[in-house]
Amino acid sequence: MVEIKNPSDIFARSTVWNAYNKRCFYCREFIYFKEMEIDHVIPKSLGKEKAIEEYGLGPDFELDSYFNLVPTCRTCNNLKRAKLYDKITILHYPYLLHFYYDLFCWQILLKLWFTWK
Repeated sequence: MVEIKNPSDIFARSTVWNAYNKRCFYCREFIYFKEMEIDHVIPKSLGKEKAIEEYGLGPDFELDSYFNLVPTCRTCNNLKRAKLYDKITILHYPYLLHFYYDLFCWQILLKLWFTWK
């Protein structure tokens, strides 16, 4: 898994924002890019080794990877803070991630198709 060296980098932020269709991961409300906050689904405060052990993740898991970063509005991010989800929720999360990623890829392909025509 690729570690993002700087999650506050504009490219990383834009990628996360677009992957979730410019919506807060938790409440699904539209968020403006400049108001978006990036949340770690598994908090960094837990630590990599404990996260791997607790959730049964692979050794290549990185806390600062796209699989652990989501766009949030300020309200939801403040409500979540460093709370931990149970294992079932975390195991279901990659399904949601891949669903939104696939949707995002299709949106890009459709835009390219209509742009080139």
